[in-house]
Amino acid sequence: MNADDMKVETFACVFDAIADTPEEATELRTRADLMRGITARVKSWDVPLGEAAKRLGLTPPRLNDLLRGKFNKFSLDDLMTAATAAGIAPPAPRKSSWDDLRGIVKGNGARFTIEEINDAIAEAGAAAGMAGMNDHDGD
Repeated sequence: MNADDMKVETFACVFDAIADTPEEATELRTRADLMRGITARVKSWDVPLGEAAKRLGLTPPRLNDLLRGKFNKFSLDDLMTAATAAGIAPPAPRKSSWDDLRGIVKGNGARFTIEEINDAIAEAGAAAGMAGMNDHDGD
């Protein structure tokens, strides 16, 4: 097999690449968005970890897991509950990555910013690579 015979797959979003279904990719994106939102809200409170955990209805160790990006330890329901306690509105439905890609092909000028690319890389690490590594870190 030579290089011309190899098929290269490209994805508009890292979650589309690691998920088995579009629905799973959407759930992963939503969980990542909620974790980022909760983390930002907690940091904005500028209170001790115990107080922040109490506000969210979590234990301090559980909040610490969330703040450290331990993506695999939180279900969508867990994150929605914490986000509601933090006063964060549920995320708006997102259009699919396919729609994003189709928009670029149509020439509407949409391009990923470096910040979006960096966020996607960080999310992929939290969702995929860290899941297996964190299971063995002694927690």
